[in-house]
Amino acid sequence: MRPLLLMININLRKPSFFFVFISLASIAFGQKTPPNQWAWDQVGVKSDFKKLSGRRNITIAIIDDAFLIENAALKGYFKTNPKDLPDNHIDDDHNGKVDDYLGWDFSDNDPNVNPPQGDLRRFGHGTKVAGIVIEGLNRLLLNPKDVIKILPLKSSSDTRNNNYITDGYEAIKYAIEQKADIIVCCWSGGIFDKEKEEVLRAAQKAGIIMVASAGNFVSEKEQFPGAYSWVINTAALNSNFQKQQVSNYGRFVDISVPGDSLITLSTIPNAPNSSLSGTSASAAFLGGIVAAIFSAFPKITPQECDRILKNASDPLETYNPLFKGKLGSGVLNVKKLIHNLEAQESSPEFHTPKGYIGLSKNKRKVIAHAKYPEYKLINSQPQTQQNINVLIEKWDNQLKSDTILNLAQLNLPFQFKADSFVVSTNKNLKSNIYLYFEAMAIDSSYLYCTETLHLTDKRGIITDGSGEENYANNSNCKWELEVSKEKRIKITFEEMDTEAKIDQIYIFSDYGTESPILAIFSGQNLPPQITTWTHKALIWFVSNGAINYKGWKLRYEEVD
Repeated sequence: MRPLLLMININLRKPSFFFVFISLASIAFGQKTPPNQWAWDQVGVKSDFKKLSGRRNITIAIIDDAFLIENAALKGYFKTNPKDLPDNHIDDDHNGKVDDYLGWDFSDNDPNVNPPQGDLRRFGHGTKVAGIVIEGLNRLLLNPKDVIKILPLKSSSDTRNNNYITDGYEAIKYAIEQKADIIVCCWSGGIFDKEKEEVLRAAQKAGIIMVASAGNFVSEKEQFPGAYSWVINTAALNSNFQKQQVSNYGRFVDISVPGDSLITLSTIPNAPNSSLSGTSASAAFLGGIVAAIFSAFPKITPQECDRILKNASDPLETYNPLFKGKLGSGVLNVKKLIHNLEAQESSPEFHTPKGYIGLSKNKRKVIAHAKYPEYKLINSQPQTQQNINVLIEKWDNQLKSDTILNLAQLNLPFQFKADSFVVSTNKNLKSNIYLYFEAMAIDSSYLYCTETLHLTDKRGIITDGSGEENYANNSNCKWELEVSKEKRIKITFEEMDTEAKIDQIYIFSDYGTESPILAIFSGQNLPPQITTWTHKALIWFVSNGAINYKGWKLRYEEVD
C-alpha cells in the first residue's frame, strides 16, 4: 500500500517515438468502427456522442518538427497571417519574419513549415500530432472548421540528422505574439533555465492554455515545458487504462488520456494512415479536446481550465497500483466534463488524487468531501482573501478530529493525517472559493519501518511494522542486533506471511550485507528457529513493488 501526501491550495497549478502502422490503420478505416474508438470510449465519448456547437473562435499553435501543408485533412484548418502577404519577400507586418503568412520555421528561419523534400517520413511528427488534434475537433464539434484554426510552428532544422525540437521556446514567444489561445507542445526535455521559465510565464500572463507531454523516458523525472505549473501536463494510457509503457509519471503530471498507437495522418502524400504512441499522442489527444470544449463553452476562462479538467477525471489507481498519485487527477471523462459545465457545478465528493473542492457563495453552509482510504498524510494550503473560517473534519481509521482555519491560517501550510476529510464553512461567501488538493506519492520504503535500527536489548520483538495492514511495497528495512559479547542471539518467528521467494527476510552473521548469510526466509510457513554465530546479527527485510501480504513477527533473545 502506498500512502500519498495531499496538498490543498487555491492556486491553479497549476519528443516521442513514432512508427508507421499501415496495416492496422487500413483495417481500422475499413471497418464500421471508427479508428481510435477505444480511446474515445475510454474518455466517455461513445460513437453516438452528441456533438457540440463551437461558439468561440480558437487558435491552436502546434509547435513541432514539420507539417505537411498539402495534406487534404489539414487544409482548411491552418491559420494565415493577413498582415503579411505571401511570397512577396517583404516583411509586411515588420515583425522580423519575411512572408510569415502560414506559420514559421524557427530552426531554419524561413516561412516553410513543410518537411524537407526526400525526408517526409522522418519529419512527420508534427503532421501526426495535427491529425490527432483534428480528430478530437471532429469528434466533439459540429462545426470545427468554422471556429478552430491551427498555427503550424516548425522547430526542427531541415539540416539536422534528427527531428528533435530545438527552438520550441522561440516558437512559444511567437505564438504569444500571434495571440494564440492554446499551445500544444508534444515534446519535452532539454535544459530548463530562467530564460525559458520567463517564456512560459509570459504565456501564463497572456492567458494562453498550454498542453504538453510529460515525456517518454519511463521516468519520474520532471520534463519541461510540461512540468511548469501553468502547463497542463499529460501522461499516456494504453487500452487497459494502464500507464503506457514509455510514459513518464510523477507528481508533476496533471491528467492522463489515451496515447497508445493512436491512428492518425500519414507523413507520406496519398499513403495510408499511420500511428503515434506515447505522451506526444496523449498531449495531442487532450489538445483537441481542450480546444473543442473551450470553443463550445465560451464563458470558460483559461484560469478555469485546469480545474474543470481535474474535476472531471476518474481515478486510475485500480489499474495502476504502482503509480498511485503519479498519473495526475486520473483519466479525463469528457461526458462528466460537459455535464459539469452545463450544470455549472462539479461533484461535491472526490476520489481522485487531485482536484478542486468548491465552496459556493450560494449556500449558507457548504460541505465538500474527499475520501482517500489509501492516502494517509495530507498537507493543506488553501488560500483566500475572504475573511472566513474553514472547518476541516478529518477521519483516520474512523477516528474523527476537527481543525478550524482562520484567514491568516488559510495562507499557511497545514498538515494532518487522515484517510478522508470534509471541508465546510458556515459564512456567506462573496464568491466561489476553490480549495486545491493534490495527492503526492511518498516513499513507502520506510512507511512501517526505518532503513536501519540498532537494537542492544537482551531480548525483544521485531515486526515488519504494518500492524493490521499489509506491509508496504518496496520495503527496505534493517535491524542491527547486538547483545553481550561472548553471547549469541536466538531468533524465533511467531508470524510469517510474505510473497514466497520475492519478499524476503535475510539474516546475516554481522551488520553488513556483505557478511555471511545465516538464512533467507519467505512464504507462509513459520521458519525454523536459528541461533547466530556471534553476538551480532543483521535482519534485512526487502519487498518488491507489486503484491504484499500481512507480514511477519519474530522474537529474539540473548543466549549462551
